[in-house]
Amino acid sequence: MTAPRTSLLLPRTAWLLVLMAALSGCGGGSDGGDTTSYAWAQGVRNLFSANRSWTVTGKGSDGASYTTTLSYTASGNGAFPVTGELAARALQRFTMTSGGSTVIDDSSTLFYRDANLTLVGLDNGDGRCTVATASKAVPASGRMGANMGTYASANALANCVDATALNGLDVYGWSLQIESGVTLLCQDNAFYDASGKVAQGSESDCVGINPDGSLNGHARITIHQSNGWSWTGRNY
Repeated sequence: MTAPRTSLLLPRTAWLLVLMAALSGCGGGSDGGDTTSYAWAQGVRNLFSANRSWTVTGKGSDGASYTTTLSYTASGNGAFPVTGELAARALQRFTMTSGGSTVIDDSSTLFYRDANLTLVGLDNGDGRCTVATASKAVPASGRMGANMGTYASANALANCVDATALNGLDVYGWSLQIESGVTLLCQDNAFYDASGKVAQGSESDCVGINPDGSLNGHARITIHQSNGWSWTGRNY
């Protein structure tokens, strides 16, 4: 899961992203002829406890080259700040550089229920939290091209104390995609304003998955910005 990025993932007011239609611009959607069953839920579990990173590079629509590293580190159990619920935690870090300069350095802590992988919320690391209002279990298995729809919906808050301090609404999904023969486990995240009617952005973070749910070194990340800027990075 992510929050809108700061710097170029963003306070919501600083870096707005255009909502992508499901799977559009992601290179996925069909099974690519792959009828293998993939251990979907196990893949998500492995991602949350991956203790590894993936680095991708690509050119933005502005012609500049950007390199991004996405990492996950298991962080044990802890109480989610907004509700106090004790949950499993994963630290997600997202960094982007261009021309030798860091344009994004974003860390957030994901809180989830270990038994069924449902989302509790996010501590965005900057005084803001996102609290899940609904979440469902990831399917145990699926084939390439599968999209579970909404995994979780959440309220993005202005702080980590007041659950009524609404800044926006987020929708998170998972899909299995294939591109150029590379099989991917993807987080598909969309962000809206507080009314839930105005799209504020989206991001698709994908890592390579094997049939048994183990992860490999392949990755692809896609971001779009409301001013027309877009970027996709791959390492394959």
